[in-house]
Amino acid sequence: MNSQSKEETLEIEQVILDFHNFARSLDSVRKNLEVDIIPREPSADRAIKEWTKQWIEMINTICFYERLVLFYFISMDDNCRRKHGYYSLERVQNQKEDVAYYISIIQEGSKEVKNEKVINLIEKAIQVINSILDVFDRAIQIYENHQANISTADKECEGDFRHGDKNGHGTYIFPVGEIYIGQCKNGLPSGHGIVAYPDGSIYVGGVEKHTMRGQGTWTLVDGIIYEGEFKDDMMCGQGTLKSAEGSKYVGEFKDNVFDGEGTLTSPDGTIYRGTWREGILINQEIEGKPYLHLASGTEFPEKLANLERGNVTNYELTQPGLGISVGYNAHNIKATIYLYNLGFQKIPRCAKSDLIAQDFKKAIVDIYEIYKRCGYDAVVKLSEERTNIGSSHRSLEVLSACLLISEYGVKCISHLYLGGYNNHFLKIRCTYNEEDATQGKETLSLFLSQVVNQLFKR
Repeated sequence: MNSQSKEETLEIEQVILDFHNFARSLDSVRKNLEVDIIPREPSADRAIKEWTKQWIEMINTICFYERLVLFYFISMDDNCRRKHGYYSLERVQNQKEDVAYYISIIQEGSKEVKNEKVINLIEKAIQVINSILDVFDRAIQIYENHQANISTADKECEGDFRHGDKNGHGTYIFPVGEIYIGQCKNGLPSGHGIVAYPDGSIYVGGVEKHTMRGQGTWTLVDGIIYEGEFKDDMMCGQGTLKSAEGSKYVGEFKDNVFDGEGTLTSPDGTIYRGTWREGILINQEIEGKPYLHLASGTEFPEKLANLERGNVTNYELTQPGLGISVGYNAHNIKATIYLYNLGFQKIPRCAKSDLIAQDFKKAIVDIYEIYKRCGYDAVVKLSEERTNIGSSHRSLEVLSACLLISEYGVKCISHLYLGGYNNHFLKIRCTYNEEDATQGKETLSLFLSQVVNQLFKR
């Protein structure tokens, strides 16, 4: 077994990674040509379109060469060339000549191009392809240096660890077509390395017993790039995921999906920030636009009265029937609006209905239970009635209760409102300090009026 030196392994890793990144850049150019320019640009005549299609085929061929370069690095001696002869040094040199020829074809054909978008793409592609030529040169140089440094007696294929435990740096070839180049321990990939998978994706980073673990970068063939923490071959921990379309997620992952606190920025610039569970945003902070609850058709703006919208929690995704909650906060008052249906198809708007009355009683019991679990001093119900919230123009009949809550010596007034709206239960909780009762009541009245306006806005 002739292990590669650490320096040589790092050189190989960098060459493969550079080729991979250049191939993705070139593929991005291809997509722009194929999707955006050829079908949509009337200024591109038939001849130019045909030439562009040939160019696309050339780009596809160059991207395919990326995989061949990987195999080239595992055949840097006579033994391996007998098994992988078509990935020899001569083959790589021929590929380099092909790429150089493609540049001349592209440059010749581009003389007739008048379309500015196509010209810009041509310039970008030629720049990337020249960089790929440099990668070929570096690959060939690594081979020549490797051949000069190994003895004639030590001509065994890198990466064949079947003959006992091996440690250090080397190349590991798996029967399924996966290739590993990097550190090894006890005959298994462990440490830092680069993994090329049969589907064309590439991973660079920490490895433990042939699994992705620790910090790393995973580049997939469709342009998705993940950089962050891994555990047991999965994205797990803090990381950043970028798509070819321009979306970006920064935050926590678990088992390859968003899970925990994170921020997703869509290609149009919309930001979704909050708590994710199994890839679903359940506790949401939305910037720059109202939050729309599709089931009831209700929009929740960024501000109601002088309260600013906070988190939006979607319980429906994990517990169907529990709906959503939307928080609103100001310095002297906090409020939460709940919309849910508990699985009922029809929920009456009349506050006299038994269904509304039952859920109202349960809501009061829940408040007592919550504060009891939290160890607060006392919860005293001050009043309970059926009333209307809103304004003289628009109002909604609800059941309401007012409670005095003592929290570690601080007394708060908490209001509960519950009614029916668009086949949903509508529950509103508002709380403010007792010492701010006058201002709290004024803010509450304005807030409720604007909530009702939003409900009947459609």
